[in-house]
Amino acid sequence: MNCPFVVFEGIDGAGKTEISALVAKKLNGMHLESPTGKFNELRKYVDDNLSDNGRFHFYLASSYDLSNKVKESKASNTSIVCARYIHSTIIGYASRQNIDIESVYESILGKLNDIEQPDLTIFLYVDQDNQRSRITSRNDNQNSKNDYMCLQNEDYQKRLSANYRYVAEKEGWRYIDTSSKTIEEVVSLCIKSINSIQLYHDGPCNKICVTAYH
Repeated sequence: MNCPFVVFEGIDGAGKTEISALVAKKLNGMHLESPTGKFNELRKYVDDNLSDNGRFHFYLASSYDLSNKVKESKASNTSIVCARYIHSTIIGYASRQNIDIESVYESILGKLNDIEQPDLTIFLYVDQDNQRSRITSRNDNQNSKNDYMCLQNEDYQKRLSANYRYVAEKEGWRYIDTSSKTIEEVVSLCIKSINSIQLYHDGPCNKICVTAYH
């Protein structure tokens, strides 16, 4: 396999953004945040003003934008590690709307054949107590609407966690529970997982590109 495309998924507070930045530093790579460009400029407006259906289609479109960037990077023999991708958009939407995740999984993901698919997905999990502690310890500008929903709506939090576990099992994601591990331990496990799928690549990677997607 050539330089792989790796995605990090997981519930709010699991450490995806922080872990992705540290993995980038460890690998001497580039850390990006998505939505990028025009999508990033519109993000706050979309979150504050659009309905949930509108937000869903906005983030779905931003996933296509990220997919194009992944394709461009692959053409230059670049490895990509992306924190959050298309699954986060779908799982979050199904959880907020209280829609059966299995039907959403089949009906939406089955139609997205033109989205670049990862070679490996790592699922970061955190238990509810540690999730709450991590979210409340952040500054307000670091938290999203979904973060606050996890604190304020226990039914939503449980649906979100269950839906991530459902898709993780369905997709065969690599699982790491961050609840009682140090950040350094999680980063080390992530790098080992990434290295394990690079054993058979046929050439050196130019760089590691780590993307944080919200």
